[in-house]
Amino acid sequence: MRRRLATILDAVITQLDLEIQDEDPMYPGGWLGPGELRRDLRKLGAGNDIIMEALRLPASPFVGAVEESKGRYRLAGSRVLAVERMRALAMQLEVPVAGLEG
Repeated sequence: MRRRLATILDAVITQLDLEIQDEDPMYPGGWLGPGELRRDLRKLGAGNDIIMEALRLPASPFVGAVEESKGRYRLAGSRVLAVERMRALAMQLEVPVAGLEG
């Protein structure tokens, strides 16, 4: 399940990046809703629920790589920045946090 979510997460970020770079975006500013993302990623067989799961992490305050407004999403910066922010969070989680050591 994690691998599938990671694949869809990568596809969502890629699609948001493509939309923001598009000369004729669907909505001004490169915003996409979960429905548009699901349609664009239909070859992955991703339903609305898994698209929303894939948007939660990069849109969270911990990462801040995706912005949300009125149910639509867009990258807050470049695709590279989004990936680096998630990578940095993953590295932080590998370091023991005071009070959370196993």
